[in-house]
Amino acid sequence: KQWVKRSNRYEPTFVDMIEQWANHNNIALLAARPAKPKDKPSVEGGVRIAYLRVYGPLRNETFTSLFSLNSAIWDKLNSHHDKNFQRKTFSRKELFFDKEKPTLKRMPDNQYVAKNYTKGKVQQNYHVVIGEDWHFYSVPYKYIGKTVNVIYCTELVEIYSENNRIAFHKRSYKKHGYSTQIDHCPPHHQHVLNRSLWSPEEYLVKAEKYGPATKDYFQKVMDSKLIIDQTYQACQGLLRLASL
Repeated sequence: KQWVKRSNRYEPTFVDMIEQWANHNNIALLAARPAKPKDKPSVEGGVRIAYLRVYGPLRNETFTSLFSLNSAIWDKLNSHHDKNFQRKTFSRKELFFDKEKPTLKRMPDNQYVAKNYTKGKVQQNYHVVIGEDWHFYSVPYKYIGKTVNVIYCTELVEIYSENNRIAFHKRSYKKHGYSTQIDHCPPHHQHVLNRSLWSPEEYLVKAEKYGPATKDYFQKVMDSKLIIDQTYQACQGLLRLASL
């Protein structure tokens, strides 16, 4: 994978995901400089040693499982780490435990979670869509028409405007669904939301009181439109009819 987004002899620009990972683990990122062949031999030398001391001795052996292959690789790696450097009286393992390990920093307590970045324009219904799931998330209505940055992972969705976080949601994978916070709505919408049903789950709970067939029909009505909000008026009419 290409991790350098824009090459530069002194300060290359890395893609967002690898920078997130490096910041999370407190690691500095380095890249071989363009037009500087001397930056590459150390990497190529390491690959060469791995081939000579790990891959080479195993190339004619047959393994019947991944476990046996990994065990053989670990054996060759341990032998490589125990071997002294050329013209030195110590090995790689001794160098690590005596000099390098004491300077290492503690790894983060929480596991790194990859995040995705995208942009979106706030629609007239004060929602932004994540195209990957085709799910809509609300933002404060004053941002209607503005372009915002959306950062999301497997669990959470964050929405930013000019580096200020304006909305925070739990991620939903329901296609054509809406995640709406009432304080994001204009005042007249808040009044409607407080007086009427607004989520599909609540409509289905009401419909189930009249039987499973009614609930199934409500679900089909909700699935019939691209935007589920367009079905709510029909659901309210069905509930009024059922109460007669």
